[in-house]
Amino acid sequence: MDLFEQLDDVGNSARPKRPIWTIDLDDAQNEKKILDWLNGELSYLIYKSRERLSLIERNEHLYRGIQYETQEIRRDLQDRSVDKSRSLPKIVVNHLYDLTANRVSRLVKYKPAVAILPNSNEHQDKISAKTTKSLLDNIWYNEDFDSTITPLMAVTAAVKGEAYLWIDWDPDKGDLHPDSPKGGNPVVLKSENGEPLKGEDGKDLTVDKPVRVGDVVYSVIHPEHVFLQPKHTIDEVEYCYRMIVMNVDDAKVKYPKYADKIKTNVDRYKDYQWLKKVDVIEPVVIWEFNHKSTHSMDKGRTIMFTDSCVLDNSKAKFNHGELPCERLTDIDEPGRLHGISFFETVKA
Repeated sequence: MDLFEQLDDVGNSARPKRPIWTIDLDDAQNEKKILDWLNGELSYLIYKSRERLSLIERNEHLYRGIQYETQEIRRDLQDRSVDKSRSLPKIVVNHLYDLTANRVSRLVKYKPAVAILPNSNEHQDKISAKTTKSLLDNIWYNEDFDSTITPLMAVTAAVKGEAYLWIDWDPDKGDLHPDSPKGGNPVVLKSENGEPLKGEDGKDLTVDKPVRVGDVVYSVIHPEHVFLQPKHTIDEVEYCYRMIVMNVDDAKVKYPKYADKIKTNVDRYKDYQWLKKVDVIEPVVIWEFNHKSTHSMDKGRTIMFTDSCVLDNSKAKFNHGELPCERLTDIDEPGRLHGISFFETVKA
């Protein structure tokens, strides 16, 4: 069954009555309470987002021009003439695509100017400011912001109303740790029953997982994969969910302690190439819950979970106290949390 089809009949009754900080998140005995709260709140947010998700899908079809494909079976009679030299085939131009391209080109034409100013006139502060600017320029170049991330953010926001740049810490990225053993640490692959998988030689199947120093990673996330706490403005939002789809075996390697609990929980997933639901081999949906620092939860929270188990539960990865993402909107309306696409202002 498709992920969102499972939640069509979920209403307000699924939403928890009290906030998550009323649960002792550091107590391992409260894992079931935490999981019930996370799943209940997520079900409510997806249910309330049905109209937004439907509108995003409609705009995707308009941008791709998929609605014009049905006209191929309704050609004019003059196209069926025996003399093809007199045939006048129908040509349809998708002006929304051109409008989007023009809108995006104006937005990404100039690179954002970031000025790093020293805190004082001290020589050390000036050197630190120059070093920081060089570091930012290097990150901008290595992550390919100019030709990849920025245009993708702009197109996604124009078509879908908003786009998210997720800033995360990946412990498997970066250089090898100087204390990492040669070949890495072996991770035993396990079945859904928790038993080690065997190779042709009868030995346990293992994957060498090298230990790295870790690094920051940037990802452009589609808005239909992000669910925000219902508020009037983004500044008021205290927590959000992010959907991650990965192969079951990859998830078991990433979370080896919970390999026996990680199971396939969806069999169809949206293919962005064809804009339709397709069958996926052994997928699992993992949700990332992020709570920023507030007066009720000073250190914030990051929880990775599936519908059946909590994979990781710890304080926020960054100490800035905010959500680990930046949002780009196309059009903002007062009192409306999510951005809307300029497609809504275009009439046929």
